[in-house]
Parts: sequence; C-alpha cells; structure tokens
Amino acid sequence: MNTRNLRIALICDGVAEFMAGSTESARRFSRILKGRGYTQVFIAGRSPEHRTDDEWEGMKVYRFRSFLLPQTDGHLYLGLPRKREVIKILQEERIDILHVIMPTPAAIAAVRAAHAIGIPVVVHSHTQPENLFLNTFHNKAEWFTNILSSLMYVYLHWLYAKVAVLIFPTKFSREFFKGLPQKSRTEVISNGVDRTKFGKADPAPLLKKFNLPADRTYILFVGRLHPEKRVDTLIAAMPAILKGAPGAHALIVGGGHREQALRAQAASLGITERVSFLGRLSDAEVEQAYNAAALFVLPSLVELEGMVVLQAISCGVPVLVSNSPKSASPLLVEGNGLLFKPSDAADLAAQALAILTNPERRKSMAAQSLLLGEKYDIQTSASKIESIYHSLMSTR
Repeated sequence: MNTRNLRIALICDGVAEFMAGSTESARRFSRILKGRGYTQVFIAGRSPEHRTDDEWEGMKVYRFRSFLLPQTDGHLYLGLPRKREVIKILQEERIDILHVIMPTPAAIAAVRAAHAIGIPVVVHSHTQPENLFLNTFHNKAEWFTNILSSLMYVYLHWLYAKVAVLIFPTKFSREFFKGLPQKSRTEVISNGVDRTKFGKADPAPLLKKFNLPADRTYILFVGRLHPEKRVDTLIAAMPAILKGAPGAHALIVGGGHREQALRAQAASLGITERVSFLGRLSDAEVEQAYNAAALFVLPSLVELEGMVVLQAISCGVPVLVSNSPKSASPLLVEGNGLLFKPSDAADLAAQALAILTNPERRKSMAAQSLLLGEKYDIQTSASKIESIYHSLMSTR
C-alpha cells in the first residue's frame, strides 16, 4: 500500500480553537502530511464555535457531546464519543491508523474501537500532568496537585501500554514512563519548527502596528498566560533589568486567564510602559516579534520540549530558560543562551543582564541559535512519523 495515501484518524480535542503545544503540533504535522498525500480526519468535542461536524483546513472533524475543561479560556471542550460511534467513523472513513494526540476521554473510546477492528494505534505523548494541574488547580496546595499528577501518571501508563507505538517529543519526556512494558515501542521525535515560517524577518510591521519604538531592547515571551508559564517571574524581574539596561522592554505574546493579573502586577511595579501585552498573533507576526527581540525568555516550570524555544532558536534569538527539573527546555540551551533558577526573578534579571549588556556575547549566542535551528526542522520530524505509519502497515 502506498504510504502517501494512508488514511489517519486523529484524536485531538480543540484542534481548531485551542492554543497549546499539543494542538499546535498536531495542526502543523497535519498540514505537512496532508501536503504529502495523507487523508486525515479528526475526532473532537463540540464547542460553542463548532456545534456540529465540520472541517478544519479541508480535513473532516467529527464532533461529539463534550464538557469544558476549566481554566482553558473557554476553548478546550473534551469530547465524549462512544466506542461504537468511533468504530462507525473508522470503518466508514476506511481508516488505516488511529493517532491519539491528547489522552482525553475520547482517546479511551477510540483505542478500544481501534482494537476491536484491528487498527493499529499511535499515541503522541504531549501531556504532562504537572502542566495540566498547575494550571487547572493553581490555587490549591502543592500536595493536592501532586496527588492528581500521580493519578494522571497511572492513567497514562495504562493507556500507553495499550498502543503499538508511543511518540515522545524528547528523551526527557520518555524518562517519565520507565515503567512501560518492555514490549512497548517508543520513539523520540521532536515537535520541530517550520523554518519557512520562523526565520529572519523584518520586525518593522509589528513595531508599527503596536506603536513600539525601534530603539528599545526587547525581551520576548511567547505562550499561554497561565500559571505554570510563570510570566509573573519575568515581570517581577523587569525593574532590576531596567536598572542595568534602561532601554529594556518586555513583549508578552499570547493570551490566557492570567492576563489581567499580570497587567496589574506590571502596574503595581510602575512599569506598564515597559511591558506590552500583544495578545495572540499570526505566525507571521510572531516571527516578527522574535526578530524584534534581543532576548527570548521562557520562565515556564513544566515543558515536554518547548516549541516556542525552538521558534526563537530558528529565528536566531538568544534564549534564557528556567532551569526547572520538570522542563525539557533547558536541554535546548547549548551555547545559545543561559539558564536561571526557577521562579527566581533576581536570578532571571542577573542572567538577562549578562546577555543584554555584552553585545559580543549576545551576537555569538544569536549565531549559535541559528546553527541549532537546523537540527529541528519539522519536515524531518514529519518524515519520521511517516516511517512509523509505514512500519505499522507493513506488519498488518
């Protein structure tokens, strides 16, 4: 069978509307594989914007009864299909492979359905329980979220043991699942970065759109404004950064339920004119933001890879990353930036100034980022996924 004509069903709630690393990765790989000749359909939850079956970029989306996951800005509805409903889709669409992007309730029904009719299952391990619960229950005690994370890991081990192939974005993320059966096949495939969309670009249009002075030293964050991203640490560091680099200016790209609290924090520190919230931007505008930046900062406590770090690297920006033990992003720092102590605003400021006040060092780090970007081309990652599909079909 020609692997370029395979038919794939993907379990991906929020495929059209939710902004997260998992959904964005799924969207990007799906576009590439569609261009390579694959037919793909999605199984997802209904939402106020998508109440019936529809399409996303020319790909069919089957939607089911759902519930809203708290603290997702009203965008992530988890579908609840029944096993027989999924079997009907798999048979009518003549699906060759089931690919689970998110281990949501739909994944359980879909995996059981695939097993019932002999369809191989691939799972992408995009879920980090700490990431989920630090956001959803950010006001709860640490012991409470730790218990929930432990229970979630039990569930993930159960689910992952039932699939043909399990894909991890990094070796770091695979280490959380050492207890899987020896027969379990695991592969490490980076989420990658689309180097046609994230590279060198003129930042002038973005600066003009938001009336940002061209002579500022911009420090950039890109991502959801959720508790686990710890954008508050960056804002708290800005007064000290401004003392050493008076031209510094933070650009916050993204949206989320913490935005008003972060704006209030900047106001309380008297730095509202040096912290700009740009909201959600198009890929082209995000590329311009990276190119406007002298430094990219990721204060996040939990990351299975760090797609925004990959984007910054591809654009040739020095990076400053939280050295959190629950984050894989520090592994992307290889002479192209520095690390700082997690949630430590003083250390973030000190490390930022070590880069910003040393033009030669900053230039060297920027050049190193560009070199590293070549390692993470998304086309290479997509080809590795293709190889997995091909290997599964050859054993049927």
